Amino acid sequence: MASHAVKTFWAQWRRLQIKDGLLKRRFESPDGLSIHWQVVWRSSVRAEFLRLAHGGMTDGHFGRRRSAAAVQSRAY
Repeated sequence: MASHAVKTFWAQWRRLQIKDGLLKRRFESPDGLSIHWQVVWRSSVRAEFLRLAHGGMTDGHFGRRRSAAAVQSRAY
């Protein structure tokens, strides 16, 4: 039986692509007006990415919605 991560990636297969040597996922905004390529980080570095995205870049907190949008524009 496949792991949860494998099942998730399989469901996203058509939206995944290698770009600039990184696995990326095509993300379309709910309104369909913007498209972002999100980096798909290995599980071993996800916590570090979230730590940096949350406080390392701005040293502050924008609130849950703005923080989630900032992370979502960069990574899956």
